[in-house]
Amino acid sequence: MAALLVTSLPPALLGFMRLSNLAPDAATLSSYLPFRIDYPVPEWGRDLFAAARAYAAGYQPGDGPLLSRGIGRAGQILAGTARQCGLRLRPAMLEPGPEGWHVRARCWTKGPPLA
Repeated sequence: MAALLVTSLPPALLGFMRLSNLAPDAATLSSYLPFRIDYPVPEWGRDLFAAARAYAAGYQPGDGPLLSRGIGRAGQILAGTARQCGLRLRPAMLEPGPEGWHVRARCWTKGPPLA
């Protein structure tokens, strides 16, 4: 849940993240689909990501999945966790998609060109 709320990335993309996608200081989460994008992790969320890494590393050697155990293949585990916690997530937050708002924002038009 914390990963979804901190990054705003679709559950399907979060499920692909490997241990190596999280920076050593947990300040960024990198995606390589279709190109490298570094998503900043706010300072208040870094301890949660570091704990997730320590937990996930206990289940598999090497560069295993970071968050997929808590997300599920289609986000079903994440949706169930939200319901159990009494959180009302908007359906758009659980929809599959290739990227989060960080990537979509680069294409927003805010006004006419300045030059």
